[in-house]
Amino acid sequence: MKQRDIDTFTRIIFYYSVVILGLYIVGVLLVFFGVIELDYIELKRAGKWDTYSKIGNILALPLVFQWIYCFRFFYKFDRYSGKFFFLLFFNVFYSPFYYHRVKIAKKPLSNKIEVQREPVLGRTIHLEDYEEEVIIKEENEKNMYDG
Repeated sequence: MKQRDIDTFTRIIFYYSVVILGLYIVGVLLVFFGVIELDYIELKRAGKWDTYSKIGNILALPLVFQWIYCFRFFYKFDRYSGKFFFLLFFNVFYSPFYYHRVKIAKKPLSNKIEVQREPVLGRTIHLEDYEEEVIIKEENEKNMYDG
C-alpha cells in the first residue's frame, strides 16, 4: 500500500473510533445512571450475551488496528515522549487522542533532546569555535616551522 492510502485508511479508522468510543461512553453512563437496565444474568440465560459479545468484538477490531498503527508510529518516531504507558495500558481508549495529536494536529514530536547551552567556567564552548581554534593553532605551528 502507498503511504497516502495508509494515511487515508487510518484517518477513516480515527473517525470511526471517535464515534464508537463516544457511543460506548454514552452507553456506560446510561447504564450507570439507571436509564437502561442491563441484567447480565438474564441475558446469559437467554443466550443473547454471546451475540452482543461477538458484535462488540467485531466493532472493536478497527480500534485495535488503530492502536497497532499508533504503537508502530510511536516506536518509529516518538520513542522518548513518555506516551508508552498510555498507549500500552489505555490502549484503545488513548489511541484516538494520540493519533489526533501526532497526525491531525501535527504537534511537534517530543523525540528531541534539548541541550542547554550554559557557560562552562565562565565561557561558552561550541564545537565550531573549538575546531576553528585548532585549525588556527595548527596553521600557526606550521608557519612557525616553515618560516
